[in-house]
Amino acid sequence: MSSSNFQRKRPVARDRKGNPSIDAMTTFQGTAMCDLFVRNATVVTEERTFDGGISVSNGRIDELVVGQREIAAARQIIDASGLLLLPGLVDAHVHFSEPGRGHWEGFETGSRAAAAGGITTFVEMPLNAQPATIDAAALVMKKAAAKQSHIDYALWGGLVDDNLDDLADLRRGGVVGFYRERHCRGGGRGLAGAT
Repeated sequence: MSSSNFQRKRPVARDRKGNPSIDAMTTFQGTAMCDLFVRNATVVTEERTFDGGISVSNGRIDELVVGQREIAAARQIIDASGLLLLPGLVDAHVHFSEPGRGHWEGFETGSRAAAAGGITTFVEMPLNAQPATIDAAALVMKKAAAKQSHIDYALWGGLVDDNLDDLADLRRGGVVGFYRERHCRGGGRGLAGAT
């Protein structure tokens, strides 16, 4: 999660990479009532490991708490004593194979399994689905299937021999980039022969 997801009340000190320093984060002020407060955890960040927790409002971390300080109020409190609190992982290469091949693995089961393993965001590959995600119509179908996801996601667009004219529509439709399988040749319409 980037530092821009934190709600700042005033400018904060930054480390050499431009992120708010841990000491500066202790000055953040959470909302009067947050949705979730995780406390007493061993928090692991890029900079260091420390005892503390987080407060979450509207699905976003709004305060990184250093030490045993309490917050004003929370709808739910989790005591994470003896547990690690780690950043979520991003898997940039998953094959959920929908639409068309959900029996291999689909968004519902694949995203549930990813979440159980600590993944909070994935990027789904474009060429295993039927149809492959290589044009706007296929992207609409992929997005409909992706609504079953339990975690955040993004979609790759497929780059094949015969879809250069479709790339602008895929980009406008929201794909984060394009992927080409080296073994996909000829007409390039994905893995059409696989079942």
